[in-house]
Amino acid sequence: MKRVYCVVVLLGLFGLCASQYEPLYTHLALTGNYTTMSASWFSRQQPSSAAVKYGLQSNQYIYHNIGSYKTYNKQSGWVSEALLTHLQPCTRYYYVVGQNSGTWSEEFHFQTECPKQSNSSWRIPVFGDMGLAENYGFKNSKHTQERLFELAQNNSIDFFYHVGDISYANDRESAYYDEVWNDWFKEMSTIHPYYPYMVCPGNHDYESGFPVLSYSEWFNLYNNRFRMPWNESNSNAKSNMWYSFNYKNAHFISISTETDYSDSEFGSHFGNQLSWLTNDLQIANLPQNRRERPWIIVSGHRPIYSSVQQIYIEWYIPPLQRFVEDLFEKYQVDLYFAGHVHSYERSYPVYKGKSEHQDYNNRK
Repeated sequence: MKRVYCVVVLLGLFGLCASQYEPLYTHLALTGNYTTMSASWFSRQQPSSAAVKYGLQSNQYIYHNIGSYKTYNKQSGWVSEALLTHLQPCTRYYYVVGQNSGTWSEEFHFQTECPKQSNSSWRIPVFGDMGLAENYGFKNSKHTQERLFELAQNNSIDFFYHVGDISYANDRESAYYDEVWNDWFKEMSTIHPYYPYMVCPGNHDYESGFPVLSYSEWFNLYNNRFRMPWNESNSNAKSNMWYSFNYKNAHFISISTETDYSDSEFGSHFGNQLSWLTNDLQIANLPQNRRERPWIIVSGHRPIYSSVQQIYIEWYIPPLQRFVEDLFEKYQVDLYFAGHVHSYERSYPVYKGKSEHQDYNNRK
């Protein structure tokens, strides 16, 4: 009886250990180059390695890349990242993530970009201020999530763009901070492993609720749980705070409306955003680049203009306008996407508070 009892205990411990190393919440991100895709995932315990296996047919993985892992707080868990490289255009790939010791995720798949069809149409849902489907009894983002899931199931989306205020984990006491983040990733699990999911920082991503957790400060979970192409775009933030990437006939720029410009709400911490943004716009607006990618699209959490009359909105808009509006005009930015206000609104081309065109045919 003792021998049987010991075997049962060991099996139970093995199952417990395996679950602690299980890859969770896999999500993809673009790198700006169709030959490479980034995959990130989470585990409860420190893995022995981080790796991705992928191929052109289901359950036949002919490629194997080693990645890296890190933690922002050992008690919270570990984040792993790996790149899928040497990808072919317009191709479906099947992949699993995990560690070489044998703990692998279920199989996922994604479709690569078709760069030679740069003039063909593309579709991206742009949204912000999400949080959980249900929180405190309120169905805050239930309908938003349902619509996103529907678009994903119809295979009609190129990638998703979430412009800040992601999980709203800071709306609850800090004891629930990691739990809310994990619940949000779990809710988005029908999208994240199959489509690139691009993000930018919002005010609710700054830190935990009270009492504030030291490991949550300065957008730490946002910068660790996601892997945006800041390195590929030479972002001096050395993080996801601002970056850019190319996709088909457009150049996308993600900025931080939360930090690192004069009178920003959270002050300066990550670097000279203005210098990087100016340089990135200069390059994107070069004639040869504009011929290849005529669209320049910028995203940030806060809007530059809003018809919503609130003191708080009127307080932060002027500093943001001073930061980016002249740059956007000088380098002929075509579109700016934002969230934060929790209202839908769009405008004709506007500069210095005036709209000189009542159509969208002339970006000047």
